[in-house]
Amino acid sequence: MLFLDTAQELIAWREEILGLRARQPFDALALARIKFGRDHEDRATLATLKTMKQHGYDISIFEAGFCRHPTQQTGSSPDGVVLWPDTATRPDGCSATMNFELKCSCKPEAHKSVPYYYIPQLLFEMRHLSAASGRNVRETIFSSWSVRNHKIWLVRYSDALWNCLWSCVVETILVDTKDAGEITRLLRRLHFLRDSCTRFSATATQCVPLHKRGGWPALDVPDNIQLPGATA
Repeated sequence: MLFLDTAQELIAWREEILGLRARQPFDALALARIKFGRDHEDRATLATLKTMKQHGYDISIFEAGFCRHPTQQTGSSPDGVVLWPDTATRPDGCSATMNFELKCSCKPEAHKSVPYYYIPQLLFEMRHLSAASGRNVRETIFSSWSVRNHKIWLVRYSDALWNCLWSCVVETILVDTKDAGEITRLLRRLHFLRDSCTRFSATATQCVPLHKRGGWPALDVPDNIQLPGATA
C-alpha cells in the first residue's frame, strides 16, 4: 500500500488483494529471504528474551495465532504476545500486555530504525490483538535481529495514524476504479499515509529505542549462517 505511486499500480494491487487477478509470484531471492526468517525465527525470539533480560527488561514472550476481529472481516498474525508485569522496568504509561513483532534482518546489520513500511502492520496487529483478547494493547516490542547486532524498540499505538490507515483501507476497497478523480484522490491519501508513517518512524517518543546506540551484540548466531543472496 505504501509503495503505490501510479493509478496503474494502485488498480493492479487492489485487484490482487481482492482476488480479482492472480498475484505476482515471489522471485528466488524473495523466497530465500522468507525462508531465512522462518528458519531463524525461534532462535531470534530466544535471543530477544535473553538480550532484554541481560539489560534489565524482564519480559516473557508467548506464541500468538491469527487474531480475527470479532465484528469485522479482518485479522492479523502477530509474532507473539509480550507480558511485561514488572512495573519497575516497564516504561511509564505502558500496559503489561504488548504485541511482539520480529524481523530477522537479511543484511549484516539490524535495521537502523523501525522501517516506516512496517508501521501499518504493527498498527493492525495491536488493533486486532486488542479486539481478540479484550485487552487494550497499545505497544509493540519490535525486535530486529541480525548476524552482527540486535536492536529492540518499543512502538506506541497511535489513534490518529490508525484512523488514517483504516480510511485508506476502506477507500481502497470501495473506490470506483473507472473514476479517475477518485483514484487520484486515493493516491494522495496513500501518499499522505506514507509520509505520516515515515514521520512516525522517525519520532523517538513513538518508536522508542530500548537498545544502546548501535545496538547490542547479536546472540546465538550460528557460525555457518549465510544471508540470502550472499555467496559462500
